[in-house]
Amino acid sequence: MPARRQHRPCPARKKEQEEIQHGEIDDQQAGEIAHAGEIQPAGEEHQRHAQRRQQGAQCISEGPPAPVVYPEKEEAPCPDDRHHDVHRRRQIHGAGSNLPPEWNPVPQEIGQPQRQQGQDQVGKQYGQGTDQRTFFGLHDRSLFQKRQAPYYGGTDAADRNYTGSETPAQIAPAFAPRRALWYDISTGGHMDGRMHALRRRIWLLMALLIGVSMMRLTGCLAPAPAAKLVTIETSDMRLVMYTTAGTVREVLQQAGISLGQMDRVEPDLWQEVQDGATVRVVRVEERQETERRPIPFSQKIIKSEALPPGERKLLQLGVNGEEEIVYRLVLENGQVVERTEAQRIIIKPPVDEIIAVGLQADLPSVPITGTLVYISAGNAWVMRGTSASRRPLTSSGDLDGRVLALSPDGEWLVYSRAETGGRPHVLNSLWIVGTSILNEPSYPLGIEGVMYAEWTADGKGIIYSTAERTGGAPGWRAHNDIWKATIYGLTPAGKRTGNERITTLTQKLLDPPAETVYSWWGTHFALSPDGRWLAYGQADEVGIIDLRAGTRSPLLHFAAYHTYGEWVWLPELSWSPDSRYLACSVHGQMEGMDPEDSPVFDLWVVERTGAVKVPIAPDVGMWTAPAWSPARRLPDGSRESAIAFGVAYSPRNSQDSRYDLYVMDRDGSNRRKLFPPADMPGLVAPELAWSPDGRRMVIAHQGYLYLLDVDSGTWQKLTADGQSGQPRWAGEPTAGEEDMGHGEETTTKDSGR
Repeated sequence: MPARRQHRPCPARKKEQEEIQHGEIDDQQAGEIAHAGEIQPAGEEHQRHAQRRQQGAQCISEGPPAPVVYPEKEEAPCPDDRHHDVHRRRQIHGAGSNLPPEWNPVPQEIGQPQRQQGQDQVGKQYGQGTDQRTFFGLHDRSLFQKRQAPYYGGTDAADRNYTGSETPAQIAPAFAPRRALWYDISTGGHMDGRMHALRRRIWLLMALLIGVSMMRLTGCLAPAPAAKLVTIETSDMRLVMYTTAGTVREVLQQAGISLGQMDRVEPDLWQEVQDGATVRVVRVEERQETERRPIPFSQKIIKSEALPPGERKLLQLGVNGEEEIVYRLVLENGQVVERTEAQRIIIKPPVDEIIAVGLQADLPSVPITGTLVYISAGNAWVMRGTSASRRPLTSSGDLDGRVLALSPDGEWLVYSRAETGGRPHVLNSLWIVGTSILNEPSYPLGIEGVMYAEWTADGKGIIYSTAERTGGAPGWRAHNDIWKATIYGLTPAGKRTGNERITTLTQKLLDPPAETVYSWWGTHFALSPDGRWLAYGQADEVGIIDLRAGTRSPLLHFAAYHTYGEWVWLPELSWSPDSRYLACSVHGQMEGMDPEDSPVFDLWVVERTGAVKVPIAPDVGMWTAPAWSPARRLPDGSRESAIAFGVAYSPRNSQDSRYDLYVMDRDGSNRRKLFPPADMPGLVAPELAWSPDGRRMVIAHQGYLYLLDVDSGTWQKLTADGQSGQPRWAGEPTAGEEDMGHGEETTTKDSGR
């Protein structure tokens, strides 16, 4: 801020004040001077001021002088700031008051020498030369005319009124008295430049205030938002602050609080903050926790017909397993609010304890032709010669039932064991065991993940298809490929020592076809008796594959059945003994219904070239499971075979219906019911095996095996453990039947396998 300029009175006034203080002016003279509002000059100074008044009056009465030409120098300030406005002086002292003599401006004569450098009467510095301000400015015509209109309104010393529109000649006599406007009564002196600066500042401030008010009215300047009191609470602090932020996000940014990806804020970040609001920041994080637990083993008690009644035998010692469980933890402000299982891995599977209990079986012994095998309590059992000679072939108890294939001569059994070694993608593994010698060892074939396997016609290898285990339903994914494995080291029964070395040589015969909507479930396969043709059944198609040429030939097309579940219906297949015809179940159509929702299932017979396609048993149900019998020679020398199949109690609800077992000739004639008798419940689904001579069959029903004579219809119970199923029957045909199947141009010897 600039320093305040000190007021400097003129030398005459200063001299008169000193005379009053020293007593040189009496009280009457001092009163007259005080009444005039100014100290009167004395002596030579008084005479000089009187001369100025006379010259000023004479100059004004004669009118404004001609313009004066001044040197081109910077204009000097007026030597006396006290003579500014006569109108203001009249307002202070009244219309008839006398003015001090020195207030009458006396312009310098034109042509007078220029004023030298120095100070004027009020102490202002001036340079050389004269200008309009040196002569008090108002005797100059141009300045006089410029200020005329706004400057001379009011009343002069003679109480004459002026409106401000008079000419200079009209107001010239009153010009000198109207110069006393800036006389300051409070200080007894004249106002200087500080008053001008103060007035300018006041006007600027007033203009600024008016501008701000107008901007507010027009919306150009929004009012400053009011500060709000907000409380922020986190897991580790509580902060109270004033803020002008609009939203919760802005408040947190001003507070310097960063958020994690999973953190939760209450209220939401986009909501507006209210005064007195509380913002809560919940720190959310995820962690993993691993825990290992033992898996206790289970005890299995199986009924054994190989032991004396009541006798118990420990077949397998139980061992606890171990599993690893991975949990996903959700923490809020360090506290666990959610704990879910994310993964469970079996590190070591448990081994069940298996105890066999002797069963008192009052079952008569029945002769068995060839070799009959079945699964009971997860193990493979065999009957040879008679039903009383049944014995277990395995003791692991882990057969999964996907593969249970008996060689054509009945000497070897290939079976699948469930994978329990902790390998997540392996479905199972193939093993082989002999059926002739007691306590023969089992041998791994080195083949894993098998959905289907069947012996070749020559008994030297198997045809199989693979799959892999998956985490979701149904637990596997089929590859639908075709492989052949040649098995070496299959020593005949009379020459085996129990230390045989079994090896395999695998060969891929066919790549999987293009994937369809249900190909993940798999395909049903059936190898023809001559070993050349492989029938396949998909959800919407039945056809054959020429293994020699490696080609596919579709035979029947139909709509895939919509199960509305995580399973797929597939056609069941069975070859005729001469490898010429194929019996299969087919999804039929029903008028007025969507083909995929039709509940109709028929039994068809199709010639392998496609020349004959006949539905021989309509509306039998989805689990009809046809099984073509081996051919047998009749007394008159002719040959015949029959087809066994199931018929649903409720064909239009065959998925949950019970079934009766029927048999008929290959042309659909002589249809008759075989099993069960009237006092037994129906079959859940037909599960049977024909004898090698085609005269008898073994049926699995309610955990028991029944031997049924096809001609007489009589039956005999073979097992009493209540856990038997999946029968397989093979062996050399009886005398007179070894030439069956040679009526077809393609024979076993000509199969080229």
